[in-house]
Amino acid sequence: MLAALLGRVTKLKITNFMTPPKMFECLINPDTLSRAIDITFTEQDVPPGTQDPESKFVRKKPDTINFELLIDGTGVVDVTGPTAETQITKLREAVMSYDSKTHQISPVNITWGTTLNFIGRLQNMSINYTMFAPDGKPLRAKVSLSFVGDTPAKKDMSQRNINSPDLSHIIVIKEGDHLPDICEQIYGNPKLYLEIARINKLTNFRNLKAGMELLFPPLDKS
Repeated sequence: MLAALLGRVTKLKITNFMTPPKMFECLINPDTLSRAIDITFTEQDVPPGTQDPESKFVRKKPDTINFELLIDGTGVVDVTGPTAETQITKLREAVMSYDSKTHQISPVNITWGTTLNFIGRLQNMSINYTMFAPDGKPLRAKVSLSFVGDTPAKKDMSQRNINSPDLSHIIVIKEGDHLPDICEQIYGNPKLYLEIARINKLTNFRNLKAGMELLFPPLDKS
């Protein structure tokens, strides 16, 4: 009866971006799920003693989500369901597949009905085995998972809304960013990349490292 009821429940799914993609569908949905949003501000230069100084937006850091999955292979939830070992193996394959083309762990798309649609990468995974068969095989486990948001570079460029050439911008470089593309986005002129490279003292503008912070001040666009 319980298995039949669970069959009508929308399950949380984790699907990576490998070819072909690997997907994990949880047998039991998490009881709770937390999502953290972190925005960084900096205070404007103000005289000492000023109260409530104006805060200036710097950047929005990637969201993070955390949840815990109960892995059950006892047959209580689903008599014909996969073993706990099989479920954990499929989960690890979905969240930890290595992409040899990008030399990174593949990002994943985590979906759960209309509640969640999150793209990110595994940040932490902790497995706590709570029940074993007489032969030592695990029957139950609790898996704590933490993911950090990862927006594809092209989509992120369109979401940054940085096409205001009269304002200074501090841009955090992401994988796949190119200096001429960012200059085109901000100034409408990709040729300004040499000036931006000079301002930021870049010795190799073709090799931008993810996580770098670059300043894009107001410039003459001509």
